[in-house]
Amino acid sequence: MPTITCYHRDLEILYTEKLSLQKLSEVLEKAKAEFKGYDEKTGEIKIEIVDTNRPDLWSAEGIARQLRESLLHKKSSYPFFSATPSGKDIIIVDKNMADIRPYIGGFFASNIEVDEFLLTGLIQIQEKLTENYGRSRELIAIGVHDASKIEFPLSYKGFSPKEISFSPLGFTEEMDLSEILERHPKGQEYGRLVKNFSLYPVLQDAANKVLSFPPVINSNDLGRVVVGNKALFVDITGTSLESVILCVNIMACNLSDRGAHIRPFMVEYPSSRHMTPQNLKQIVTLEQEYLEKILGEKVDPASIMEYLSFMGFSVSKEENKLICESPPYRRDCLHSVDLIEDFAISRGYNTFSPEMPEKYTVGSMSPIIEFADTLRMLMTGMGFQEFITYILTGKDKLFDKMNRPEGDVVEVANVMSDTYSVLRPTLLPVLLEIESKNLRVEFPHKIFEEGEVVIPAPKEILRSKTLHNLSAIVSHSGANFSEIHSYLHSLMFYLNIPYKLEETSDPAFIDGRAGKIISFNREVGIIGEIYPGVLENWGIMMPVAAFELTLDYNLVRSEKDF
Repeated sequence: MPTITCYHRDLEILYTEKLSLQKLSEVLEKAKAEFKGYDEKTGEIKIEIVDTNRPDLWSAEGIARQLRESLLHKKSSYPFFSATPSGKDIIIVDKNMADIRPYIGGFFASNIEVDEFLLTGLIQIQEKLTENYGRSRELIAIGVHDASKIEFPLSYKGFSPKEISFSPLGFTEEMDLSEILERHPKGQEYGRLVKNFSLYPVLQDAANKVLSFPPVINSNDLGRVVVGNKALFVDITGTSLESVILCVNIMACNLSDRGAHIRPFMVEYPSSRHMTPQNLKQIVTLEQEYLEKILGEKVDPASIMEYLSFMGFSVSKEENKLICESPPYRRDCLHSVDLIEDFAISRGYNTFSPEMPEKYTVGSMSPIIEFADTLRMLMTGMGFQEFITYILTGKDKLFDKMNRPEGDVVEVANVMSDTYSVLRPTLLPVLLEIESKNLRVEFPHKIFEEGEVVIPAPKEILRSKTLHNLSAIVSHSGANFSEIHSYLHSLMFYLNIPYKLEETSDPAFIDGRAGKIISFNREVGIIGEIYPGVLENWGIMMPVAAFELTLDYNLVRSEKDF
């Protein structure tokens, strides 16, 4: 869970009233957070956010905003969402960015002076959004600049690696884009996100001065913010338009809460236009009867409207339904259950009367879980390291990067991000993604995951079926079919499960170096060497061999029978 630090005095200023540490520790549940400590020497508070679906809370401004609305009932107002960008407040996106890092947003913040509190807060929210929500800058990256040095409008365009040069942040000498990736620490860390493209993204002003090379590094001339700056320009680039706009909204609201005047920017794409910040409001309907069923008690409609308003919602009543509009800095309200949770938080969980269960049962582990534990023990015994990842993923990782044609998958309705838009039907792409982010770790690499996957099943009640899979990869200069087969053979030997291999063809694997895993006359998995083109898609430079097994009930039962 994200953990933030902020100064006690700064939090009180943003909250607009005195806030003792004792009271703070008691009321942080309103912001889905917990008090984790206080440093008397520095005046810093450590706060852990106990939920990851509200990035607007990952800052002192976000915590203070939620507490102001929940406790002081002071509604935040952000008029810039209805403002119109001026003539030069434009970002022009070149058509060559479409397949590289296509989306960008930004705004101008004036009437503000950067002090230590603001600078510390900016650095922290920038880091939290890009690393946690932005998945280490893959989904979104943020640049903050000294706006007094920038000539508007701006252009966002792709350049060849040696076509343009500038001084990256922390350096006074100019480097071209390829040199930055080789020599700058941030280039070495985040270069993987652009190295596979022939053109690299660059943000320039009207005088062709470079603001940033996203998602890698800002310019040392325009992208360096220091105490005393009186105007800022914030840009956010990414691979998801909705995620970019949401983070623009959060950054703009945070600076507005500190007294800044926000000027929105118009982003002009080759075939469309989008204003940023932009109200991404979600409208969700809540039935009183459903809320009462979930919470187990009768609730007055006026009370529902009041407590939801304390969480930032605008609420109106239509017959027996409540129409709830989310604030512009939130994008986590996908279902009426989300509103019920916010109502319970706002009213306070301690206001509900607990009920003891009427029936008592003794729990036990299911056969599939016991079997999975055995697999984990065997895999770690063979020197593999286990990873546990999200069940949600993106279609591009399942199909485009795996060279596989798009197939049926279970998709998420009202998806917040393309990165988490479908339920994974396989574990192998997840392991390749992990491998792509650990290329500096000493080789050989041996990793695995045992976890749930979901496949479409039209005849099932939910039209989908949840299975347990096991996938493993080995990566080093000599990784090959024989090596990964030796691990599969050892695994099946110790499980006492008979199997055989039959040659197969799969675009993710090298032809002639892939096989179906057959057990009890049923196909239960695949094994082979990963196709070089797939490795290139992931930015992996070493050979990789892998296998994946489906651990359904028949395989579990057969293991016990032998």
